[in-house]
Amino acid sequence: MRTSRKSYTKTKSTYLRDGIQQIGLNVLHSESPIIPIILPDRDTTLRFADSLQQEGATLTQFSSSHTCF
Repeated sequence: MRTSRKSYTKTKSTYLRDGIQQIGLNVLHSESPIIPIILPDRDTTLRFADSLQQEGATLTQFSSSHTCF
């Protein structure tokens, strides 16, 4: 039986969300495959984003009162 794209995405995002929490990062609760990660300050956020980009992750920046990726 083929796994649907929605089911596959949910499985992968749950796996990623669990892994992010296991390394001690704050992840907001969400049923969406979009995983908001809360970092303590701007410098940490920029270093984290740089590390993810070096690993090939695609990040989108949103403007708000805090820097979010």
